[in-house]
Amino acid sequence: MSWDEARLNSVEATQGGSLELLNGHTMKLDLGYMRYLTGDDFRVLKAVEQGSRNHEVVPTEMIHQLSGLRAISGTNRAISDLAKIKLI
Repeated sequence: MSWDEARLNSVEATQGGSLELLNGHTMKLDLGYMRYLTGDDFRVLKAVEQGSRNHEVVPTEMIHQLSGLRAISGTNRAISDLAKIKLI
C-alpha cells in the first residue's frame, strides 16, 4: 500500500466539509477554495507534503526543488496563496 493510499484510508469524509479522522478528532475543511487552486498550487502543496516526511519545517528551496517549478517566484506565490487559505 502506498503512502497516499494509507493516508486516504485513515480519513473518512463526512457531510458539511468536515473530516473525521480515525482517532475520533474532527477537522473542518473549506472545499470552496479548491476550485480556485492552480496546478502550481497543487504541485507546491504536494512538495510540502513530501518534504514534511523528513523535516518538521520544510525550507523554501526544498519546496522549489520538489515542486519542479521553473522560477522561485512562482513557488513563493503559491506558498503565499496556500498560506492565505490556511492549507500550509
